[in-house]
Amino acid sequence: MSIMKKVALSNAQVFEVVGWYNNDFKKNKRNEVLPLKLQLDLQRNIGSLIEAAQSYEKVCKQLVMNVQKEYFTEEKTIEEKKIQKDENGEEKEVFEHILKDEYKEEYSEKINDINEKIQELGKEGEVYTLRVFDLDAFVDSNPDLTVDDLYMLTFMDENSEKIVEE
Repeated sequence: MSIMKKVALSNAQVFEVVGWYNNDFKKNKRNEVLPLKLQLDLQRNIGSLIEAAQSYEKVCKQLVMNVQKEYFTEEKTIEEKKIQKDENGEEKEVFEHILKDEYKEEYSEKINDINEKIQELGKEGEVYTLRVFDLDAFVDSNPDLTVDDLYMLTFMDENSEKIVEE
């Protein structure tokens, strides 16, 4: 039976862990070096975090898109024609919208404000009930994981400072 504990994670941590798992760890089949029980626990934990990660990502993207919609208009940009090569090596003509000089500083300030808001939102978080294990005991018996993988797995460490006492 898995040990369950309450773990406090920020929005940014949740987003980072889910991204690491889906885009790197599982994709490159490094999860297969874990014991079967730990694979299952990790997959269940990721499953419970996915919705929070997606919500955080959606809000962040929406903030940026709102600013881009405001500035990347016919009035505030100029259209430049460029030649780019496609995946087959063939040259294609593409049009790129470039922000006019008089709007660049204002746009940059708004993007900086958005980045600050995203960072603040990333610091906020919640307490999740997750399956945990003793990472220290596990490390010595599993040399096939990278330091990055071990770092990412700390969110499941039963000895983590992120554990919330009940």
